[in-house]
Formats: sequence, structure tokens, C-alpha cells
Amino acid sequence: TLFRSLLPILMGLRKFFLRLALISAPFSFVFGVVVVVDPYNYFNWSHVVDDAVKLKNLNHDGRTMAFSNLMWKMKEYRRTPVPNVLIGDSRLSYFDLEHLAKVTGKPWYNFGVPGGNHRTAADVFGYIDSIASPGTVWMQVSFRNMAAGQDYDLYSEPFAVESTPGLYVSNRRVLAASALALKASWSPESVQYDVLAPDHWNNVVDMETEAATNFIMDTSFYARLESIARHCRLRGTELLLIEWPAYHELHGIRSAAGLDPLQAGYRERLGSIATYVDLDTLGNPISADRNNYRDPLHLTVEGQRKLV
Repeated sequence: TLFRSLLPILMGLRKFFLRLALISAPFSFVFGVVVVVDPYNYFNWSHVVDDAVKLKNLNHDGRTMAFSNLMWKMKEYRRTPVPNVLIGDSRLSYFDLEHLAKVTGKPWYNFGVPGGNHRTAADVFGYIDSIASPGTVWMQVSFRNMAAGQDYDLYSEPFAVESTPGLYVSNRRVLAASALALKASWSPESVQYDVLAPDHWNNVVDMETEAATNFIMDTSFYARLESIARHCRLRGTELLLIEWPAYHELHGIRSAAGLDPLQAGYRERLGSIATYVDLDTLGNPISADRNNYRDPLHLTVEGQRKLV
């Protein structure tokens, strides 16, 4: 009698769970694909897609480069912290870390983030320091990044995803990266990498000209940098600020825009905060040779080696 009275309830529950299973099946499939493909080695147990493919995909699309690089590097650094770190923006791309290690005699980790700014650099430093106190930090700084409006946040989303597995398997960028990883693995000829438009150089010049013409100084980074420098002194971390050299054509653009006095004050202020190496000068032979550059801002691999 009890079973007969419970039978309608049990049948209702059966239907409910069947419907729930049907509804959740597509989501379970997608989440399962993300776990197996694992485009940023978040779980780091499945290597269906080769790591070499995943690494190339980090810089496949300008819209996702910052997120992808931060996701990969945050997880990788958390697994294997390195005591000597480079922090900066896309100008640290194509960097030959083995050459730097050979010259300095110690291992390094490259935390360059395409599209990164001074706010990103401060956020990345905080992340690194929360995991392991670094021995040496070489932070790439930039006068051009002192412009108002350059303090956009690239860090919060990847940090939230990196901290929460549930967000990782459901984040739209991670889903897109999983699809790209499968496409690049199954049909590599269908995915292009590192292709510069024929007018890319001139586009960068035009962009930098407009930025210099409309330049308004934002000094908020000084406070962040002073805080980082104090923290490094307390922790015994060597902090070196390095101004990467732009192609000399951009020096003329800045001068024509009347920015020389502002940049002189900027250099003096950075020199008062920490050890500051300014390689962005007209006297630097790297800056005078166009062959050292992919575009007016970004050095080639060989140009980076000369810089080291």
C-alpha cells in the first residue's frame, strides 16, 4: 500500500530527473570539452591538444591576447614560481628568455601582457608577490602608457576565472579558446599566426601620432610604483625599471607634440623611485635601425637580444 501511494511521486521524480538530464546534457558536454581540451592548462592533466598549439593560440587574436596570456601565465607561475621576473606589455613578446638566462646566469619568467599598461603591471606584481617573494623584478615602464585613459583593467576577469574552476569551464573566452585549440589541432592550415598587415607599420605611426597630439599626463601610476618599490625594499627584492626603446621616428613625433618637458620630468621621477634604465633615447643604436623592429614599438627577437 505504501509503495502504491509513493509510485506517482517516484514516477514524477523519474520524469523530473530525465528532463533535467536532457537539459543539462549539452552543458555537461561543453564543460567536459573544456576540461579535456584545457586551453590554458588550468587543470593540467589532459594534453589532447599539444602545448605548442596552446601557446601559439595565446596571441592569435588581438581581442583576447591579454586575457589568454594572463590566464596561461598566472596558472603556470602558480605551479612553478620563478624568482626572477619580467613584467610589461606586448613589447616583451617574442622575448628570448634562454638568451637572458644565459647572459644573467639565472632563470627568468616572462609576464609580458599584450595590451598591458601600468595598472596591469601593478596587478601582476601583486599576483606574483602573493605566491612567492621574487628575487628580481625587471619592470618595463613606458612614458606613452602615462596617458590618461590608459589605466583600463585587464586583470580582474582572468584573476576571477583563475581562482574559480566553475568560471573557467563556463567563461566565454575559455570556450572560444577551446574551440580554437581544437581547430588549430585538427586543421592547422586553417589558422594563421603572426601575420602583419602590409600597412601595419604606418598604422602604428598614425596611432602614435594621434596619441602624442592628444596626450594628457596621468600621474596616478607614480603612487602605485612607489608602493611597489617600498615593498621590494622591505622584502629584499631587486627592482629595476626599464624603458624599452621605440624606433627613433616616434621620438620625433613626441618632440613635435611638445612632450619633451613632460618626459624629462617623468624620467626624473622614476629615477627617484627605483633604479631606472632609460633605453628609449636617440643615442641608442637599437632605436636607429629599422631592422630591429617589427613595427615602431615592437622589437624583433634579434632586437630584443641586442637589448639584453
